[in-house]
Amino acid sequence: MTATNWEVETLTGRPYWEEKATRDTVALCDDVLKLVHTFAPDCVFNFEKKHDIGFIVNGPQINFAICKPIKKSFKLGIKQPESDLFESKLIKAGLKKQGVNRYEGWLYVPSKELYYIHLTKYDIEKYSVFLTKILRAAYNKTIN
Repeated sequence: MTATNWEVETLTGRPYWEEKATRDTVALCDDVLKLVHTFAPDCVFNFEKKHDIGFIVNGPQINFAICKPIKKSFKLGIKQPESDLFESKLIKAGLKKQGVNRYEGWLYVPSKELYYIHLTKYDIEKYSVFLTKILRAAYNKTIN
């Protein structure tokens, strides 16, 4: 197993995720990692879990965010306690709350304190400044 600037191969590895999801949805993780690298250049993927892709910074996994590529979409989980203020920021940025279509919008999962945001490549590009801002805030809360 070798560590590169982009990922750490472990038990499941990138090939596992590309088969479980798709190459295209796993590639969206790379797009998110590029955003993370703007404030945490040493951050790499942790492919160890079979339920999501986490992040490692200088050794241990830090759970400020997770990537969850699936066959039909991609979800980014942001560690954030439930908050009307945070939700208003999501709405102001243009991200609608999840409605009838489970592959669009965002959803809060109280048991994990995660906001899952369904994103496309276009969304990651369009909302890159906003996503970087909320990823950085979650990262800073987690490491401090």
